[in-house]
Amino acid sequence: MIQRGSKSNWYISLLLSLMLQLGMASSLFAACGDAAAPRVNWSNCDKQNIDLQDANLKGAILVNTNFSNSNLTNVNLNDADLFNARLIHTNLTRSRLRDAIMVSADLKDATLNQSIMKKARLDRANLENATLEESFLQGASMVNARLTNANFAQADLSEANLQGADLSYANFSNSNLTKANLRETNMENTHFNHANLTSARLEKSQILDSVFIKANLTKANLMDAEMFRCSFEGAILNSTMWNDRQRCPLNAVSHCR
Repeated sequence: MIQRGSKSNWYISLLLSLMLQLGMASSLFAACGDAAAPRVNWSNCDKQNIDLQDANLKGAILVNTNFSNSNLTNVNLNDADLFNARLIHTNLTRSRLRDAIMVSADLKDATLNQSIMKKARLDRANLENATLEESFLQGASMVNARLTNANFAQADLSEANLQGADLSYANFSNSNLTKANLRETNMENTHFNHANLTSARLEKSQILDSVFIKANLTKANLMDAEMFRCSFEGAILNSTMWNDRQRCPLNAVSHCR
């Protein structure tokens, strides 16, 4: 038999528990209405078509947040968590995304010109048709990312990891890919005109109809890459490891011989 005092205490505990849950739910919904600020939590929030130009969102929690068609020009997103965020057709020009987590983010048709993305994590992200001209991606990780038709002209991707990424129809003209990892990537109709690929790794990549006109491939590694109808006109192949596992001679240009 439950005594009257015990039963009363049980009802009070239940009431308090319900109040706590309701309060937590209320605060969860209210978070999407919080003002833009460092470390704000906008997870799962719908922020489409919002204008956040010059905002400070450093360290913000933006997991699954929808920023499609928004203006994030010159926004501070350093250390922010944008896992699985939607940034389709979003303007991120001159944004700061140093050490940002953007794993599985959808950046299709996004504009990231002159953005600072040093050591950002973009593994499995979708950057199809994105524009990243003059962006800074030193040491960034884009493993298995989709970069189809993306524009990286004059971008700095030194020591970036793009292993397994789809680079088909992408433009890396005049970009810096020094010591970049491009192993096992798909490079169909990819442009590397005047790009710096010094010591870059391209082993086992599928390279079809791609252009390396006047690119610098000094000490780059193309071992076991499948290459068809590629142009290396004027390319520097100084000590390049060719796909047949033969090292190109010193001062080789255009041809590995």
